[in-house]
Amino acid sequence: MKFSLTMIKAIIFDWGGVLIDETLGKMDKYCADVLGVNVEDYNIARQEGFDDFVRGDIAEYDFWQIVCSKLNIDMPNVKSLWGDAVEEIFNEKAEMFELIEKLKGQGYKIGFLSNTEMPAVKYWKDNNYKKYFDEAVFSCVEHIAKPDKEIYELICKRLGVLPQEAVFIDDKSEFVVGAKNIGMEGIIFENFAQLKLDLKEMIDL
Repeated sequence: MKFSLTMIKAIIFDWGGVLIDETLGKMDKYCADVLGVNVEDYNIARQEGFDDFVRGDIAEYDFWQIVCSKLNIDMPNVKSLWGDAVEEIFNEKAEMFELIEKLKGQGYKIGFLSNTEMPAVKYWKDNNYKKYFDEAVFSCVEHIAKPDKEIYELICKRLGVLPQEAVFIDDKSEFVVGAKNIGMEGIIFENFAQLKLDLKEMIDL
C-alpha cells in the first residue's frame, strides 16, 4: 500500500552502511594494524568499552586504555587513533546524497540518526554534513543509542513530526525494528536500488 503524502513528513537516515560504506570491519583492521596486533585479538579487546564509547559515557582516551590494557600493549602514540581511522576509512555514497537533495526539494524533513563516537562527530562537522539535514542525533552526544526507544523519539521530536510520520532507514534490522516499535515506518537498507523501490511504496519519489 502506498502512503498518503500527508502521512510521511520526514525521512531519517543512518550513517555507516547507508550514507557511507560499511565501516566497522575496516575500522577494526586499521586500528589493529596501527596497534600492531591481529584483528581477532583487537576485536575481542575492544568489546568491553565499545558500547560506552559509542554512548559517549567514556572518552576516546579511556576506550584505548581499556583496549590496550587487555592487549598488554602501549597506548597509541597519536592524537586520535579513532579519528585517523575515520578519515582513512569513511567513503560516502554519492547517490545517497543526491537522493537526500531530491527529497529535500520535495519538501520532506531530513533527519540523521547514528550510533557513533565523538571523533566521527568531529569528522561530520568538519565535512559540513549538516547542510544535508534538518536535524541530527548522535548516540555519543545524547548518551543513548539505537535500539533504545528514546533516541528514535528524540529525532522525531527535533524534526517536529510524530513517529508515524517518519521513515527510518538503517542497514541493521534490529535498529529498524527499534524504530518500528515506537510507530515509525522502517526500511532495512540493502542497496540503493532496493531503497528507492521501498521508498516508492511510501512516498512519491
